[in-house]
Amino acid sequence: MEINKKLLAEVVQTGCKSNLIEACIPEYKNKFKQLISTDIEIDIDWQSFDNEVSLSQIQYNIIDSVYYILEYICKYDESVAQKIKARFSSIEIKDLSEKDIKYIELFDGKLSLFADWEQQSKESTYEELQALLEKRFRSEVLN
Repeated sequence: MEINKKLLAEVVQTGCKSNLIEACIPEYKNKFKQLISTDIEIDIDWQSFDNEVSLSQIQYNIIDSVYYILEYICKYDESVAQKIKARFSSIEIKDLSEKDIKYIELFDGKLSLFADWEQQSKESTYEELQALLEKRFRSEVLN
């Protein structure tokens, strides 16, 4: 099924509900702001997403995972929560066509998440993100 990417991008970016993505970017920006008291940019390379399965991962596998991990960390470790609030600024998401390549990195406040999202399980993504975020922010607290 061919997806009209321009229409989908407009629907998501304007905050409208759609059948393809149930939660919209402005709602997540608000949730992040409530959690860490700062604006988080969510930059999605819409041209890289070419099917409905990959698009559905934006909410369920990617953004939800980041939010719940940060929520958990902030709830149970105040010193790490302060580092997150001071340094976390954006999320960059891209869908890759190469199934064997996955890039998850946190650098200079930007969390970059590049993968073939159609092939990624929520559990593996969550575990990788949790390990990366906890390790990075905890190491900053210790130094």
